[in-house]
Amino acid sequence: MVYLGIVVIIVGVSYSFIRIVTIINPYTERLLRMIFEK
Repeated sequence: MVYLGIVVIIVGVSYSFIRIVTIINPYTERLLRMIFEK
């Protein structure tokens, strides 16, 4: 049961991290384009 809890925590953290990255991605893409265009 302890291992199951650890796995659930890892999956939750990775899922939230992926969601944050997907939300931030368009903004970072714009910033990278602005930086490379200069």
